[in-house]
This record gives sequence, structure tokens and C-alpha cells, in this order.
Amino acid sequence: MVDTALMRIQHEELIALTAKISSYFSSLTNDAEEVRLQLALLGLKLRTHLALEDHALYPQLFQYENNSVKDLATLYLEEMGGLHATFGIYKGKWGTKERIQEAPDEFIQDTTEMFAELINRIKREDTELYDLVDKL
Repeated sequence: MVDTALMRIQHEELIALTAKISSYFSSLTNDAEEVRLQLALLGLKLRTHLALEDHALYPQLFQYENNSVKDLATLYLEEMGGLHATFGIYKGKWGTKERIQEAPDEFIQDTTEMFAELINRIKREDTELYDLVDKL
């Protein structure tokens, strides 16, 4: 079975990036370029993480004989597809510094909601899915 250590490190990096981006909220009206760059980095790290899961983790889980393992993998894969799509819409809406600077309060609200959803998902993966994988 795949070692979850790298995926857990990626989770820590994603959470750290959400905190870093959130720390820029007070200066959005002056210059949102750094936030835009950090969002691009977050998107890149998220895509890299999802690719690792898609190519290394889920194929192994779907081959596992236990149906409850397969069912859990299916659930997580379907949920992540939804989160990935939501993040894509979010990035499309907030992909320029001008857009962020035009509506900083809306950006903060959308970002806070997006990050809460992402962090909740990460915590669930760490405590449910990855803990299960580590026991297999």
C-alpha cells in the first residue's frame, strides 16, 4: 500500500499556504499581487496533490478486496472532484489582482469559505482515509 507521509506533508503545505494568504487580507486594497501569486501556488500544489492521489492512492484502494475500503475511496474521490471544481470556479473568479482589489470584502468571504472547505477535507483525509491506508 502507498505510504501516506508525502500526502500528509502536502496537506501541511496546503494549510500553511491558506494561512499565508489569509494574512494578506488587511492589505488587499493596496496591492493584491502577492495574494494572486500565492493563490496560483496553492492551485499548483493542490493539482499536484490530487494527481498523486489519483495515480498512486486511489488505484490501489480500488484493487483492495474489502468493499468498505473501496466504498470509502469512491466517496472521497467523488467529493474531491466536487471540491476541485469549486476551487476552479473560485480561481476563475479571483484570478487577477484587479478583481481582488475591486471587491476585497467579497474576496475575503469567498476565500474564507473555500479555505474552510479545503481544510475540513484535508483533516478528514488525514484522520479517516490516510489513517485507514496506514493500517492496510
